[in-house]
Amino acid sequence: SEVEPEPEGEAGAPATLEDLLKSRGVPEAQWPEVRRKVDNISTQMRMVGISVGRDTTLNFSPGEHWAYFFNSNTITYPLVDLLTHSEEEVMGVIDHEGGHRDITVVEQGIPLVQKYFTDASKHFLWNAIEDPRVNNWVKHRLPGADHYLHKLYDRYVPESSGPLPAPPSASEVEKAMKGDAGTAFDPRFMGLPHIEFTWAINYYWRHGKVPEFRSPSAREAFDKARPDLDKVFTRFPSETDPSRDRRLAYSLDAL
Repeated sequence: SEVEPEPEGEAGAPATLEDLLKSRGVPEAQWPEVRRKVDNISTQMRMVGISVGRDTTLNFSPGEHWAYFFNSNTITYPLVDLLTHSEEEVMGVIDHEGGHRDITVVEQGIPLVQKYFTDASKHFLWNAIEDPRVNNWVKHRLPGADHYLHKLYDRYVPESSGPLPAPPSASEVEKAMKGDAGTAFDPRFMGLPHIEFTWAINYYWRHGKVPEFRSPSAREAFDKARPDLDKVFTRFPSETDPSRDRRLAYSLDAL
């Protein structure tokens, strides 16, 4: 998941569903069935996202990765995930992105916010810490949502994992070092300390324990941050329908 102030342009825009099916070698005879499934999930996704985000004007659009864009009030989603993810996993990620719309409130004119939204690396770090806060808010507001959030996180942050896959290319590493959101839960990048650190934050939220670290520097950073993580994860109003000012105050406090 990612929260962005504005879209990044057309680079990396997804193909149509038909192009996606062609690229995956799905026989054309199966396309109507697949489209019905995608349409069904898309409808559920919009219903849940609007309900969780409490905003009937919320937009949904295919995109390079799951994200909520403030300026256009849009949740983006990779088309391929509607084919490869279970409905429970999709509901988990839309619970999460809708939660961003509901509880993550920022003002671009505030210097502290600018600091984290104009520097991609700082933004990457902030988003990794904001995600568990959003998850806990959704669970606080909507009992039962934890089932779907856990299904989602068990896909990307399993309690135990095997050996690392082949490492990324040099150009991919360069993008990751600049805070590319697409690398956040990609095990190929776990050899980079800042990726392992942000992954560990979300592992800690899901499983309630400290993971095994490969990087000593990532472990050291996590140990230093852990007391603050426990506080930030629950920094939201006790009431379930807070004013915008209250949501902004808590978002800035967490930041």
